[in-house]
Amino acid sequence: MPRLSSWLGRRGDSSAAPGLAQAAGRRLRPEAAYALTFGAQFALVAYLIVPLGSGAMLLAGLLALVSVLLRSRFKLDPALMLVDCGLFCAAATAEPSVALLLFVFVYFFVWGERPWYALLPLAASLFLLSGALRILPIQAALIGGILRLWRDESRAHYEEADALRHRLHRMEATEERLLAEYRSAARLSQLEERQRIAERLHDDLGHELTAAQLSVKSVGTLLSRGQTERAALAQEKAALRLDSALMHLKQAVGRLEPEAEAGLGALRSLFEGFSYPANLEISGDPAWLRAYHLQLLLAAAKEALTNVAKHAVPSRVDASVLITDRIVKLTVENDGVRDAPGERSGSGLRFMRRRLEAVRGSLSANRTGGVYRLIVIVPKEAA
Repeated sequence: MPRLSSWLGRRGDSSAAPGLAQAAGRRLRPEAAYALTFGAQFALVAYLIVPLGSGAMLLAGLLALVSVLLRSRFKLDPALMLVDCGLFCAAATAEPSVALLLFVFVYFFVWGERPWYALLPLAASLFLLSGALRILPIQAALIGGILRLWRDESRAHYEEADALRHRLHRMEATEERLLAEYRSAARLSQLEERQRIAERLHDDLGHELTAAQLSVKSVGTLLSRGQTERAALAQEKAALRLDSALMHLKQAVGRLEPEAEAGLGALRSLFEGFSYPANLEISGDPAWLRAYHLQLLLAAAKEALTNVAKHAVPSRVDASVLITDRIVKLTVENDGVRDAPGERSGSGLRFMRRRLEAVRGSLSANRTGGVYRLIVIVPKEAA
């Protein structure tokens, strides 16, 4: 069953005057439609009762109008309005023309929180009125019911939109917090590794260099005393100490491999181990890349290759990483696409796009001919 708001112009129909329908959806609200239709129907009844020339009928009409306006303005208990309705029903038994005004209560109750209260004025109107006049309460019940459904649907729509906005705000805050925590953890890990290497250099390399220095000094002293054999032995010990120090230095330097090189190495391994032939080219200086840059690139590459395996049978997968002084750009292309481009925008790409947008990055995907292309851009400076 189509949504009621689409009937009442809340959402424009693209096949019939979309601009006019959208303008109406933006300006007309259920409350305004209720007031307009109520006013139009009350004007119709006034047109019917004025020619009767009865002052009592005019006074009754004003009382019914004031009763509805007061209850609508001050949000009183609907039971009080039911008392007014009972009085008008009693008056209508004595003067049947008063039954023309009972539509006011039908309209009010159907629109309000107690629609079953409308049964009393509706039944009384149908019993006391005759002919075409019975259309008035029926029309009030139908219009009031339709507007009530429209109002409830609009409220549900606004509440859902607010809930989605709150959820999106919480997700963005969580992503920013997780990203900040990851940067802090990466920085702490770097500091801990530097401390460990400094301790190792002090304990191992420092000890060997100190011993080698003492051996070299002893060589000169022994030569001055004519003890050439002991001087040669001290020289050999100094050479061994220097060789050991060089070995410890190489080991320490090996552990100082740049983080960017290690991360790009993991990226290369990911493409080399892919089930289809894949080629990765890296250009630019990776020196400024940080841990979160590499994490995002690796996650985006995994998502891209997962989509390739699920939605294509490619003969080739070409990827490139371009590193400039402002951005790092990952491009993944493949042929052999089986699905339409729209079918490949799954939750994985949506979540990846949100992670990239949290650091002012972007993700775009498009299909040209039989080639599907995924482009990821991560800026040097995060948000």
